Amino acid sequence: MAALYCQTPQKNINTCLDNFSTQLNNIIPNASTEQNVYSDAWIGYFIPSNTMHFAVGLEGGLTQINMDDLCTAATMMHVSGVPETFAYPTIGLNAKIGGIFIPFDLGISFFTVDTRNLKELLSGIYMSLFVIGGDIRIPLIQESQYLPCWSIGAGYYFSKGGIGCGSPASGIDLDFETHTLFAQTQISKSFSFITPFIGYRGIFSNSNTNYYWRSADGLTIDGTLTKKGSGSQNVSFENSFTSQIFAGFGLTLGMIQLDTNASYDINHNIWSGGLSIRIQR
Repeated sequence: MAALYCQTPQKNINTCLDNFSTQLNNIIPNASTEQNVYSDAWIGYFIPSNTMHFAVGLEGGLTQINMDDLCTAATMMHVSGVPETFAYPTIGLNAKIGGIFIPFDLGISFFTVDTRNLKELLSGIYMSLFVIGGDIRIPLIQESQYLPCWSIGAGYYFSKGGIGCGSPASGIDLDFETHTLFAQTQISKSFSFITPFIGYRGIFSNSNTNYYWRSADGLTIDGTLTKKGSGSQNVSFENSFTSQIFAGFGLTLGMIQLDTNASYDINHNIWSGGLSIRIQR
């Protein structure tokens, strides 16, 4: 029994980090699609016009992440301060433009953050994230007194970053790189200054996560003291499809637009939410 017990720590750590890496590969596409969410199903004109519609603003979002596996691995290495639950944050800039002789709108979003120097403020968790991408939306129905606005669209996001815990002596680091493709449909209807909306996304992603752990005390396996380990998890486009429902509402205050939204990944049971404020014309 003692020999078996000595062999389990490293194996359990690798298993936990494999599981957490797989979860991270599912979370990042959801976090990416929280960018550039507008309550209006599209901004622009059904018939091409020389008048421009545009919007530019700031957005923030949170994506649910279960920390059980990372917390368990950290505990085995005597690394403390890792929370059992965590919400992956995103804060970015976005812009859309429609009209100008095109019966569709184009959007772009950008986000970057690095908290590796602020891990004391984040319960022992530090992260970095860079996201850039955009989308196109084409109207199917133009909003009228009785009809909603209905559009279809597609987009792409590139995400790169990492998450980790611990110290240079004992800790865990995970690095990821994700390409996210999605197609979506959205319906919205304005009532005075309130615009509720609902939509659906089909998401494909190509994700690669590599993890590295190090232990100052070392872990014994097969009679050998081991002080570091590594592994990786990958998801290809053909095996990654997931369905996401999103909904929310917007408030129009002159040229100021305030939007809030929530989304749910049906396949992986992942919740996300976001807020945005922008100037829209």
